[in-house]
Amino acid sequence: MTVPGYWVRQVRETVRFADAVAVVDAGLCVEVGPDATLTAMLADHQVRPLSRRDADEAVTFLGALGALHTAGVPVDWTPALPAVAGPVDLPTYAFQHRRYWLDADDAPAARTHTDDLLYAESWQPAHLPPADLTGVSWLLLTPGEGVDAGWAAAIRDGVEAAGGRCTVLEAAGLDHSTLADALHGSRADRVISLLGFDDTPTPGAPAVPAGLAATLHLLQALDDAGLDTPLWCLTRDAVAAGPVHAPAQAAIWGLGRTAALEHPQRWGGLVDISGRPGAEAIDHVLATVAAAVEDQVAVRPGGVLVRRLSGAAAGPAWKAEAWRPEGDVWVTGGTGGVGAHLARWLSGRGARRLVLLSRRGPAAPGAGDLVAELEARGTTATVVACDVADRAQLAGLLDRIGPPSAVFHAAGVLDDGVLASLTTARLEAVLTAKAGAARNLDELTRDLNLDAFVLFSSVAGAVGAAGQGNYAAANAYLDALAAARHAAGHRALAVSWGAWEATGMAGGTDGLDASGVRPMEPEAALEALGRVLDRGDVTALVAGIDWSTFAARFTASRPSPLLNELAGGESAHTGDAAEVPVTQQWAALDAAAQQQALLDLVRTHAAAVLGHSGPDRIDPDRPFQELGFTSLSAVELRNRLGAALGRTLPATLVFDYPNPAALAAELRQSTFGEPKATSVPDELDRLERLLETAVLDGATRAAAGSRLRVLLDRLTTGDHETGARLPEDTSDDDQIFDFIQNQMGIS
Repeated sequence: MTVPGYWVRQVRETVRFADAVAVVDAGLCVEVGPDATLTAMLADHQVRPLSRRDADEAVTFLGALGALHTAGVPVDWTPALPAVAGPVDLPTYAFQHRRYWLDADDAPAARTHTDDLLYAESWQPAHLPPADLTGVSWLLLTPGEGVDAGWAAAIRDGVEAAGGRCTVLEAAGLDHSTLADALHGSRADRVISLLGFDDTPTPGAPAVPAGLAATLHLLQALDDAGLDTPLWCLTRDAVAAGPVHAPAQAAIWGLGRTAALEHPQRWGGLVDISGRPGAEAIDHVLATVAAAVEDQVAVRPGGVLVRRLSGAAAGPAWKAEAWRPEGDVWVTGGTGGVGAHLARWLSGRGARRLVLLSRRGPAAPGAGDLVAELEARGTTATVVACDVADRAQLAGLLDRIGPPSAVFHAAGVLDDGVLASLTTARLEAVLTAKAGAARNLDELTRDLNLDAFVLFSSVAGAVGAAGQGNYAAANAYLDALAAARHAAGHRALAVSWGAWEATGMAGGTDGLDASGVRPMEPEAALEALGRVLDRGDVTALVAGIDWSTFAARFTASRPSPLLNELAGGESAHTGDAAEVPVTQQWAALDAAAQQQALLDLVRTHAAAVLGHSGPDRIDPDRPFQELGFTSLSAVELRNRLGAALGRTLPATLVFDYPNPAALAAELRQSTFGEPKATSVPDELDRLERLLETAVLDGATRAAAGSRLRVLLDRLTTGDHETGARLPEDTSDDDQIFDFIQNQMGIS
């Protein structure tokens, strides 16, 4: 029992928690208490809490014991098991030819080291050969003369000077149907879009830059028109290869990175330009598009820069002092899963007052418990109902409760769908909560000299995510906004988060493991946040990813050098080079054989996408969603099947048909058409050609002759029920002659 003097010493004397940690062995630690209070401060150690205030007590306790057990700590399970339970021996033989237990070398590593979660973007110089465009036709889409400021004319003149042809189409204000009509029949070798230059708000959808909506319409129009001509999108001063002055245009980069995954054959790349359209800049743009070896490029006065992702643990030097929250700290989305973890972390960092903003405010589930928990930690928390995307509401809140000293923007919404299904309204819904709210926070706090302005972005914006084009666009804007604030002399940090374990927007998503994504424990993720805040980074990527697996999937349908450093070398196109279109291979098969071949193809690629050992793991009659397909994996399967068949397939292919068997039937119909009617003369001609070229031994020749006589008898008598057949097991001359004599009366 703890004596009163213990608590007196705790109040009056130094707690010396850091000294206690220093003498703890580097092995496992267990926190015994009502919550994971100390665990977050021991991220570099293997610490397991036995209880959490916001989680089921029994589940948390048993989960902690399981983690200890798998890490090699002896655990006596008998008190938790029924009295009749006990250890059982492994079966004496394998019931299935598949192992479900791990070898020692396969055992999972303990809680991930923070350094392994940190990555950064860099821009590296590249040298591309001059463009030779002799005989090449380009289609240039512009948002209008008042927006492109001479770049359209300069690019057109540059193409023609290099020997090519350039047609200019002003596409401002055209919806995708009108654009599709204009594009139909185009024979351009390259499509270049300057539509992203227009970063004014879209009428009726103010959170959506007009250029973003126009680019979405263009992608859909290319699909409608059936054109696979590579599309290159240009922006101006939108990425951090230099000072960022137009962060709204960066949304094009998020959308484009998704287009590269959903439409690999139709996507060319992204080019960010700066300044005036001089001859050197035009040459660099043309060389980039003509070479098509880099798909994320910035053209600057010093030359061409290409985008790369790399590990960031080494990073810049540490600050003299760690960042500590002072004054009121605002957290948007503060009552959500990630927001609640963030609030606890801020409390642990010393925050005395938190303002947790959400649209439902105190009515949000769990809000009251979270406030009580934070108060027990010594932090005053106020939950406020405020739609931060509503500028008037946010301004009123500032007037009512006073300015913050730091802002953490963790709010956001999802509305997933492939690009073909997106609309301006669906862009608006997602960009409003993420990008519109960030813009309001930026504009209304720029004069406050904040200690920190932290935007919770996503790896979807940094790398791309099939089925999340609108979300990727919104988060790419956040990354650029942080860079723009930094360029203007204000504090800012945008963190592109990967999946969080059991929380956040991707925390419960199936199929992450097969793609190389490893959900992060919240404590480790927030430790990484502390590191990038401490050293003053402007952008960072924090994610648990097996890059070799991820890069293989990322480049399965198209090459991309973005991940070269992380993947351990050239992450070139990893599609099966031996895989050629099967239309010619299977054209001579009958309909049933074609159906079976295509079903095998669908099951083989589905198994590869989902990470199964083979096609036998794919039930042909089970719905795709039950098999574990998500938007990302569905697009990957579509790309694989399209490559195998040598044609472009709809992005919604997997979800248009209920199961692999139905999809295979559709692919057979759309690839080979209706089965050909059997023609007796044609079949006889084919048989004659076969007999002329076949090499037959005596037994085979006799058996064939016997069968032909039976068939001839059926043909001449019209009786299809009579006639003898050579027994299936006939194998020598004596049996054949006995059959002929006994059954057919021939000697």
